[in-house]
Amino acid sequence: MAFVKKWKIALYGVSAVVVLVVILGIILLSNMNTIATAGIERVLSYVLKVEVTLKSATISLLGGKITLEELTIGNPEGFNTAHAFLVDKISVNADLKSFATDKPRIHSIDIKSPQIVLEQGFKGSNLSTLIKNASSSETDKEAPPETQKKMKIDTLTVSNARVSLSAPVLQGKAISVSLPRIELNNLGGEKEYVEIAQSLALFLTAITKETLKAAKGGIPDDLEEMLSSSFDAAVEGIDNAGGILKKGADEVKERLDTVSDKIGGIFKKKKKE
Repeated sequence: MAFVKKWKIALYGVSAVVVLVVILGIILLSNMNTIATAGIERVLSYVLKVEVTLKSATISLLGGKITLEELTIGNPEGFNTAHAFLVDKISVNADLKSFATDKPRIHSIDIKSPQIVLEQGFKGSNLSTLIKNASSSETDKEAPPETQKKMKIDTLTVSNARVSLSAPVLQGKAISVSLPRIELNNLGGEKEYVEIAQSLALFLTAITKETLKAAKGGIPDDLEEMLSSSFDAAVEGIDNAGGILKKGADEVKERLDTVSDKIGGIFKKKKKE
């Protein structure tokens, strides 16, 4: 009888532990999305040196899918438009198990229908300033560890992007352009991994470069010159950073340059008409 009683006590003890583990697991999972949301806001804000807000991040453990909703990247100090980048939804497919290691891998990042503002001020543009901020974060020795984490990104795509141009020279005139689909593959190369700052700088470089091409011939010459000058200065900062960032930026510029003349020609033709 005493033997049975001991087994019952042991069984109750094991059951209590199992229930406790399940409860803790539920609490952890319910808080995981909140923790991820706050973490993404913190990292992006530090790297870009602007306010970044994210409504929610939803993680599917079984499918390895992450959904980001209502991501807004604010403007650097000195710019007047409401934001630099706004998107309702970003779909991410990742190897979640790899996030427990030093080298997480993201299979794809799909950004659809973002609203982007390219604001040219007297001392540069907002996107070029963000590129410079991300570039400088790469060499920041005092940066929090999570901002320096390296990762592998197989594919990053941007589709149906719309860019609004803002500058004093436009005198209130609204100009917006649609961008062709942007695809960046194998960020970091076959063996190397990229830091978050590096991937953001490359992404913003591609966005800015495509915007300049799409607007070519359709905006005042002096604004085009100012935007190009701001972009060149930002890219020079990438060149000075060296390493993977410079290599990646060179590849982005080379790929995007192949369609420059065609896009510019279309806008010039419309302008004449």
